[in-house]
Amino acid sequence: MGLRVVLDTDEGRAGPLIKGVLVVTNPYSAINLTQVEEASSPARCQPAFQIYLHKGGIGNPVAFTMACTNRPFLLAHGTTRLRFQVFTTYTQCSPPDGQSVVPVVPCLASGGLPPLPAGSYRTAIKWSEPVPLPTPVPVTVVLRSSS
Repeated sequence: MGLRVVLDTDEGRAGPLIKGVLVVTNPYSAINLTQVEEASSPARCQPAFQIYLHKGGIGNPVAFTMACTNRPFLLAHGTTRLRFQVFTTYTQCSPPDGQSVVPVVPCLASGGLPPLPAGSYRTAIKWSEPVPLPTPVPVTVVLRSSS
């Protein structure tokens, strides 16, 4: 089983989303990731995934807001391509006069999410449920300032 992250671009301005595809190569018979048995998790939800950017001290937590469904998530024998978008902004921010227990960047004056700082980042993957898949090799992404 192999996973590979393919991005439309590996450099650009911080702010806009980057489109990509997670390429899953399955040399085995089809697998339904929703039905994978885990002793610690008797009720299974269809897994979701997010490819995100990270570097050093910049934390950009990933959250899943989907309701639990038991619909199949099939990886057929051969190659499966799963489309995604990568945020080049922070995934959370604190509104004016907002308070947080952990440090959170302030929102833009418009209320929107601020762009990530310029620099070199690496991709990572987060699944909403445990999955028996390898971690894809990170892709380096270089972001320029949004201004």
